[in-house]
Amino acid sequence: YLAAASVAIAPMLLGRGVQNKILEAMAMGKPVVASQLALEGIDAEVGSEIMLARNPQEWAEKITDLLCDHRLRHSVGLQARKRVERTCRWAPCVETLVRACVEAGQNDREDHA
Repeated sequence: YLAAASVAIAPMLLGRGVQNKILEAMAMGKPVVASQLALEGIDAEVGSEIMLARNPQEWAEKITDLLCDHRLRHSVGLQARKRVERTCRWAPCVETLVRACVEAGQNDREDHA
């Protein structure tokens, strides 16, 4: 469904951690219109990489603007994709995980020594 979408919307009313659905849409170059809570944990520039909507009128305006303006839709989607490429890399996450596992293993050996 996301591949065929022109715009992704994220009207989350409850925010918990990083919103992977938003990152997935951004990685696919889809412009995203999101609620304030949906943006929690998302490192993106509002207005150029992601759109924020706070009330029903803003939701309608932002979605309509993106659907009716191909250049805007393309620009926001492209900037969103570039943001994800810059900030969402596996290498730093894996390095952190490996370090934590090594430390946990060392602590476990010390506890059993």
